[in-house]
Amino acid sequence: MAQVSIGQVENLSHAITAIGICAEEAETEASWLLSAVEQKLAETESFLNESIQLVQAKEDALAIAEAVYAAAEIAHAAAKSVFDLDISGSPGTAAAYAAACAALAAAESARETAARNLDLARTREEMARSIFHKAQELYEHVGLECSARITVIRNTAAEGTSRLGHAREALDAYLASNANAKAVYTYLNRRPPAGKPALAGTVHKRTNLDPPQQKILFQYLMDTNPVFRAKAAGYREALNAARGHAERDTVFAKMLKELSGEFSEKMTASEKDGIDEMLLKNTFGGDPRIAIAVIPKEKSNEARECVSRLEKALEEADINNLLKEKDVILAMAETPVIISGKQWEDFLAQVRNVDAEFKAEYLLDKEAQKLVLKADLKTCGDGFDRIILIFNKACETGALVLELPLPGEADA
Repeated sequence: MAQVSIGQVENLSHAITAIGICAEEAETEASWLLSAVEQKLAETESFLNESIQLVQAKEDALAIAEAVYAAAEIAHAAAKSVFDLDISGSPGTAAAYAAACAALAAAESARETAARNLDLARTREEMARSIFHKAQELYEHVGLECSARITVIRNTAAEGTSRLGHAREALDAYLASNANAKAVYTYLNRRPPAGKPALAGTVHKRTNLDPPQQKILFQYLMDTNPVFRAKAAGYREALNAARGHAERDTVFAKMLKELSGEFSEKMTASEKDGIDEMLLKNTFGGDPRIAIAVIPKEKSNEARECVSRLEKALEEADINNLLKEKDVILAMAETPVIISGKQWEDFLAQVRNVDAEFKAEYLLDKEAQKLVLKADLKTCGDGFDRIILIFNKACETGALVLELPLPGEADA
């Protein structure tokens, strides 16, 4: 049976839950949006009805103005006839005719104004009708779009739920056939009793998983923890970029400290009383420090054999053998000088100013020693006079120089 990832099933479960929440939020948002568009549609419909009523009122006003104008024309014609027949030039006849002319002019102006008002009202009605139709189209479009998108989300959630069901079935089958995976799954889902401190036996059990179980837990963190995954990727790049086994060893030590710390935090995350901090401090120590020492010429072959075992342990990430072989080769060294990780970085930077391809191996032969002595090591800080003496002594005696990363803080 193909291995099923506990973390990936958990990720899928979280994703389906998120999609469900998204569907609920989308429905709420769609309801609000439709309500807002519906309100605007009602407003445009009201505006259209007002415009229609306004056109009717302006039509009535124009009809009245037309009637008044027609009456004024008749009165004007009558007054003009009387005025034309009045040979004597009666003042009253002239005044009546003037009044009729004025009334006709006023009626004509009122009729023109009423006609313009009607034109404006009809223009408004056309605009209101256009706005109303667009609002109707918008309402229908929004309704269709919301419905379509919610359907897609619901279908995605349904499909995801179905996949999750199949994934859980596969996970159950996998757990039933793999005791280590089942133990890790139970381990991850443990819920300790509230208010009770973790006992020594519980802590030991939580922090002493079997290697196959640790591998499954590591994969779980890679699947579910983006920060852990990014750090692991960063250290993988740093290991690939390291030049020489000694430099790879320092990267490996930093990786063990940081990733193992997070690994331990996960192991003890459900326990109480800061056990994870205790574990981190007592087990993994601080930044690596570097021992630089002379390996006497007569021990060169033995040291090279030890370094071969060291390199093998490093490539296989065999921590027990790595530490064991470090103890062996350190016992061969004479007057080691211990520097901090920061000083080691400064040391490498100065040497690589001389030769950018310098490889920081566990053992440096005479050629590499001469290269180091060309570097300006005095700029690296106090204590490097002793390191220069070590390299000078090795060059003079044909000895090897040991560069050995060690756990813990540098000497004060």
